[in-house]
Amino acid sequence: ILSNGGLLLITNSFVYVGGSGSSQFFNDGGVVIETAASRLVTTSATARVGSTGVGNVVLSNGFWWARDITVGTLAGSHGILKLPGGSIQSSAQSVALALEVGQNAGSTGEVWITGGLADVDAKNVIGDNGVGSLTLSNGGGWAAEATMVGNTGVGTLTIAGGSGGATGIDPAIGLDIGVNAGSTGTVWVTGGLLGVDQFSGVSNAFTLGDSGVGIMTVSNGTAVLGGVSSEPGNGFIGNSAGGQGTLTVAGGTVTFVANLVSVGRLTG
Repeated sequence: ILSNGGLLLITNSFVYVGGSGSSQFFNDGGVVIETAASRLVTTSATARVGSTGVGNVVLSNGFWWARDITVGTLAGSHGILKLPGGSIQSSAQSVALALEVGQNAGSTGEVWITGGLADVDAKNVIGDNGVGSLTLSNGGGWAAEATMVGNTGVGTLTIAGGSGGATGIDPAIGLDIGVNAGSTGTVWVTGGLLGVDQFSGVSNAFTLGDSGVGIMTVSNGTAVLGGVSSEPGNGFIGNSAGGQGTLTVAGGTVTFVANLVSVGRLTG
């Protein structure tokens, strides 16, 4: 447990957090991973960046091998994860959710990938019940699987450079923006590449405004939505009753690779 502004500085060192049973790594202070030889391993523990207070992790070099990561956990918490360099490899193993940003109502989580790489297996949720954001810029990389932006909370995904995307593993989810009633999900593509791929059997590869409010604006860069040409999925803009989806293309390129693209699927 790091608290009250405590700092863990990892330089040319190996730090392992875990053990048998249910282990957790609480960070309400700061963690800095700063050299290529630095390693943080939390593969047997849930890592919480900002559990009850303010928590920061900065990965400027080196490697963080994690199981699952929560950024902004309980009400009043504020978690910030920054990757100007280095890489995160998340192997969720027995848990279904690998990266959760803004977990509970009243929490705030921020993820900034400005040059590093986040390779996050299993499901990503940006704005679960709280407020969450993920920003990808410069030469950063973000590789995720089934991803929700605004589950029951408020989520924002910004692609301003680099390359990022979601590959669906859930039978009904690839990239879902504005998932449940009362949620708001917003995606900005102002540069770089956003790609939504899928594994075989994923029906809804891209949903904008599922049962909540989904907004996507492309002003530059490229968005490839719906799957790959050999295994196209479906795309829905305004999916369920009460879902509101808005796609604005003010520049750049949007390509749908899909069996169908439905606008206003269900009424109500």
